[in-house]
Amino acid sequence: MAFSKNDQESRLYPIVEKWMMKRFRCFKAGINVGLKYSRVDVLGVRDVGGRLSGDIETIAIEVKKGSGLFATASGQALGYQVYVNRVYLAASPENGFNPSEVEIASHLGIGLIQIKGTACREVLSSHHHTPISRMALEVAEKLGLGHASYAAPSLKSAQEQIVGRRFHAGISRLHSQTTRDLSSGTSSLRNAKLGLLNT
Repeated sequence: MAFSKNDQESRLYPIVEKWMMKRFRCFKAGINVGLKYSRVDVLGVRDVGGRLSGDIETIAIEVKKGSGLFATASGQALGYQVYVNRVYLAASPENGFNPSEVEIASHLGIGLIQIKGTACREVLSSHHHTPISRMALEVAEKLGLGHASYAAPSLKSAQEQIVGRRFHAGISRLHSQTTRDLSSGTSSLRNAKLGLLNT
């Protein structure tokens, strides 16, 4: 039985997700997550703030069977930076990534993950990206990490409650930044309109 390219790629998602959860110590992950402007193959969230902070980092991975049109696949992975902090391209090229492919990925700031059978290896780390605030909030909502997800803390383990409080604090800060960004944009637009009217 022959599988389509999409079927072959989707069979790799759980392998990459399992590796990501362990490698980056993600506390939440999703496969084939649909967002307003994209669909992320593998998505994860990890705590980077430690015990005293709610800082989190989001990771998106574009999964490809083989390496195909490398620059095109890299561009697709790079597009995730509007949503997340770190972006990766995971592929299974027979002879690994060649020097030109590593150079392209490094130039774009995307990480590379080599898939070999059921194992994954990080070849190149992703740069840290600053996503668009409201789009980062959409990622949190899609993964069920909004305010409502912590409504019944008695049903969660102590560790999940701690991570939940940290994440909630991080989301609150992100929401405040989004509100400030939108307010300053509205003020700038209003001032620009007033300036035009006075000329």
